[in-house]
Amino acid sequence: APVGVVIIDLDTGLAVEFNDLAHNQLGYSREEFGRLNVSDYEAVERPEEIKAHMDRILRQGKETFETQHRTKSGELRNMHIMMRLLNSPGQRYLYCIYQDVTEQRKSAVALERSNRALRTISAGNEELVRATSESELLDAICRVIVEKGGYRTVGVCYAQDNLERSVKPIAWAGTEECCIAEEIQPLADADYGQTPISRTIRSGKPEVVRAILSHP
Repeated sequence: APVGVVIIDLDTGLAVEFNDLAHNQLGYSREEFGRLNVSDYEAVERPEEIKAHMDRILRQGKETFETQHRTKSGELRNMHIMMRLLNSPGQRYLYCIYQDVTEQRKSAVALERSNRALRTISAGNEELVRATSESELLDAICRVIVEKGGYRTVGVCYAQDNLERSVKPIAWAGTEECCIAEEIQPLADADYGQTPISRTIRSGKPEVVRAILSHP
């Protein structure tokens, strides 16, 4: 795959030579990129960490690593970096190869997600065959989802047919079991009745919450 090639002046941190892909893959013009310090597009390391990293490369002579670069529009791109020290009379440079591996990483993540789902389903089917009771099956499935699926916490709750319209945890697994293994407040409660678990029971539709701390 085509790569960006950059020669960096170690004293200034500026690129003194670079090919078109080096600036195009980050969305900068040649003139704009020529004015950028490494810290202007490096998204993982802070300026002091970049300096320490370059000092380490000075001692070692070369290094290969992965990081993220921030494009002009603010998008983060996964980069595979190869750096090698270049010495010339009175000057020190880093010869750098910047390879954008964002799409490869996305494909790898998608493949791992699919494989994880298949492992979870397979293990769940095995538990379905072995279980001798509903409670045993629910406990086993929760454990499988945590251990094979990679989720931190899993719980199964039943809506109770009582005056309080309460929700009772039946099975659970994971690092926060204590939070689930308690009687959950009634569905009819004015505040709690608007939470995802209550809306899911009433509507029969799944709810997705990405910020649990601000929307428990």
